[in-house]
Order: sequence, then structure tokens, then C-alpha cells
Amino acid sequence: MAMTSISWQAQRVRAAAGLPEVLESAWRAFECMLAEAEAHEDPATPLFPAFVLAATAAANGRDAVLRAPSLPWPPRDTPHSGGQADGRQVGGPGERAQEAARALASLSQTLISRLETAAGSAARSGDRDACRYAAGRARAIYDLLAGAGDD
Repeated sequence: MAMTSISWQAQRVRAAAGLPEVLESAWRAFECMLAEAEAHEDPATPLFPAFVLAATAAANGRDAVLRAPSLPWPPRDTPHSGGQADGRQVGGPGERAQEAARALASLSQTLISRLETAAGSAARSGDRDACRYAAGRARAIYDLLAGAGDD
């Protein structure tokens, strides 16, 4: 599966300016990560447990961002491809799962960096707490999926 939506989310997170935009882009990125991880929850692949746990962490990260007082609501626009991967297939199921794992790990690194920076500069404790917790969930996803499938 091609990871254009995940790459787009990473670009959006990197380009976010100011706390509200960082929060909104992080919320959308966690939504995308949740959908992508759930799409790869195939019990026949060795990455099944990692994707199940990554999906849980993505949902928890999304929910943490939703509690941030500075998150603009409702969101201003619709995510690219509805937050889903674009559906193009590359290689067999195991190869697609490995590609997805690498893309999700990369997006997680971007989220960790931006959310930790946002936590350090946020004026409100609710924003700091939300950013720190969400960064922790992104770190959990990275830990689960970085190097996944590399033998």
C-alpha cells in the first residue's frame, strides 16, 4: 500500500505554525495512523500484534490531543484521502505491512519532535499535558514499528 497520505500528514505536521495548528495537524495525523494501523491488523502476518498495539496508541494520542484547550474545533478542512492510505498496492501483504510500519514510524518521529516542542512552549497546563501524553503515544508507536519486519 502506498503511503502518500501518511507522507502528506508528516508534511502537514512539520509545516504547522503555532500551537493550534500543531494540535490540529497532530490530531489528523493520529487519525491517519489509526486507520493505517487498523488496515494492517492481519493475524496472518508477524506484524499483527505491533499494528494492534500501534492502533491503540494512535487512538490514545488522538484522544489526548482532543483534550487540549487550544485545539481549534471544528477542524478547518478535510484530511487528504480522508485520512486513509490511497489504496495502491505494492508487493505482497508482508511487504505492504513493512512499508506501512516504516511510514508510521517516520510520522511518529515527526509527531514526537513537534509535540515535545509544543509542550515546552505551551502557556496552558492542559495543552502541555496533552502534548506530552500525545508525544508519549507517538513514541510508543515508533518503538513498536521502527525496524518492524527487518530481519
